[in-house]
Amino acid sequence: MQFDFFNLFLVFFLDAGQTWNINDETQTLVPKSDAGIGFQFGESDSFLRFNVAKAFESEQGVQFNVLWFHSF
Repeated sequence: MQFDFFNLFLVFFLDAGQTWNINDETQTLVPKSDAGIGFQFGESDSFLRFNVAKAFESEQGVQFNVLWFHSF
């Protein structure tokens, strides 16, 4: 197994979506959204990514996450 993390990418993203209870009779559309930036090392078959995001509709602070992906 070889890991080549020589390529560095800067990734900007917007995310929006909604969840709902199918048993609830009143289904209103109130989507939530956030925006962020990620630093990605590697390419499509093997990469490590660090994301920083902030929700638009929430009082939460900035969210951090790390993602590692490797395709076999």
